[in-house]
Amino acid sequence: KSVRQQTVREQTAPGPVTEVHHENSSRNQMVSLMPSMEWTLGPHQVELGGEYSWVEALSAQGVDGQLNSDYLNLEQTFAAFTNYGVQLGGWNLHAGLRFEYTLARMRDDARPQDSKSVRYPNWLATASASTQWGHTNHTLSFRSWVKRPGFQYLSNYSYYVNSYTRQTGNPALRPSTVYQLQYNLMWQFLYVQLQYKATAMPVLVVLSSVDATLGQLLVKPQNAPWSHSFTGFVNLRYQWGFYKPTLTVGCFYEYTQWADENIIKPKPFA
Repeated sequence: KSVRQQTVREQTAPGPVTEVHHENSSRNQMVSLMPSMEWTLGPHQVELGGEYSWVEALSAQGVDGQLNSDYLNLEQTFAAFTNYGVQLGGWNLHAGLRFEYTLARMRDDARPQDSKSVRYPNWLATASASTQWGHTNHTLSFRSWVKRPGFQYLSNYSYYVNSYTRQTGNPALRPSTVYQLQYNLMWQFLYVQLQYKATAMPVLVVLSSVDATLGQLLVKPQNAPWSHSFTGFVNLRYQWGFYKPTLTVGCFYEYTQWADENIIKPKPFA
């Protein structure tokens, strides 16, 4: 449980300067169970299992002693999954399938009209293949998973970062679904990794203008439609007597769809 208090001086244009007291409180709880069973039959490995999780996030905001919002975020997830692995010749193969059914409820006791309840059914898959060719090792893998917003984003807090910028949470955020394809190569002192990632409903921290006259800004997390990223890097690590010099060179490129514009972040690094 956490409580944050802040007293600030606010002004609307046109209007007088007033002193306002903000108080934000939050409490988070989580329970998770994941039973599973595994069998090994020669080169075959099979796993069956399930999962149940219960997450509750309570948050309230008061302004000058008056309750402004009182949120309850309740999320229950039911899941069943299976994994299969086998070694065939020089290949190690793995495949998995998971079904998730999530019930999410957002209730605002201060403003009941903002309450909502949604359901998220998701099929998630994993697969990988690895082998050795000569002196090189190769791995190709695919993963998909659900990434849920953190409690700090789901809270309905509101506080001033500085005189012109106010930061808030967003209890209406939706989970993101991530799809990742990755290739790895290893040869003696050389390591190469290439990765492509697509994210549906990614969470962005958006800066927007509230009052252009006074220069007031609002920082708030929101869902974007899609985000695509590519990461590639090469690592060289050579043993030379007592020394092991290392060199890593890589690049990162991200493309995000947002409103009427697209956000591109090319970031080379070394």
